[in-house]
Amino acid sequence: MNYTQLNPELSIIIAVFNIEGYIGKCIESIVSQAYKNYEIIIVNDGSTDHSPFVCKAYESKYECIKVINQKNKGLSAARNAGIDASCGRYITFIDGDDFIEPDYLIKIMSALDADTDLIISNYVEYFSADNIKKGAYRIKNRYSNDALYYAMLEKIPLTAWGKFIRRSLFFPKNDQPIRFPQNRRYEDTVVILKIIEKSNSITIVDNAYYYYVQRNSSITHKPKQKDINDLMLNIEEIEDGIANKISGKDKDIYICAILLFALELGYKTESFNQELVDCIKWKLKNRLKTINFSKIMKCRRWKAFILAKLDLYEYWLKK
Repeated sequence: MNYTQLNPELSIIIAVFNIEGYIGKCIESIVSQAYKNYEIIIVNDGSTDHSPFVCKAYESKYECIKVINQKNKGLSAARNAGIDASCGRYITFIDGDDFIEPDYLIKIMSALDADTDLIISNYVEYFSADNIKKGAYRIKNRYSNDALYYAMLEKIPLTAWGKFIRRSLFFPKNDQPIRFPQNRRYEDTVVILKIIEKSNSITIVDNAYYYYVQRNSSITHKPKQKDINDLMLNIEEIEDGIANKISGKDKDIYICAILLFALELGYKTESFNQELVDCIKWKLKNRLKTINFSKIMKCRRWKAFILAKLDLYEYWLKK
């Protein structure tokens, strides 16, 4: 099978929890790739279904696969275990219920050069074979060092999947290792913002598609108050030092967008909390006061984004 076991170029990390009906398709979509210079690290996060047996069977069949079994600690802990066990120059994450197109890896890895720190792929929202939403984020230019702006304009999803990250970025010299925060929703956001900010060379490959499977039983769920609290923690981290390469006004706009999302969740939570919603509104109004919209609306990259968000803001404010 011509797998490269010693010093693989790529480490593929798959977190698994009770996805026995999906993990096989995910693994098959990887091992069938023409590109073979990789290792697959599967972290079984305390699954109670047949997922561990499926993973073990694939580990026995393919020498490139290593399975790590741990007690249930959550998605972040599983990804962190994979990072610590990885050997590749680059790391990518594939959720165990997702899959990749047949030539995905060759498209991505052929776009690498010696200086590339981060590659970002496109993706497909997959509902069924007859129902897909392709290219949900349309990224026109192939090479971009404006990735922070793209992320804040929501043209790049701040997800762990769909990213190929130089491994050394997770282990910065003279700084704390970058890891996914445990027991937090939207855990990808701050990590990917940190990675983007630390990347000097970023390549965008818009013709390579990751299949993001939409299913009712996935981690996505009806919002709870903890989800909003986790968003507030993300805002604190952004305020405390993430995204310093961009101007203060741009960061303010992005934080407003997160607050708008938190406000939306506030009205959708299982148990409505008026005090929490009022707190978010107060934070949002104070943040909006710092923004000079007459100047910012002249900036083409923000105009449509702001108008869309303000429409949402007006809607939720009236509720």
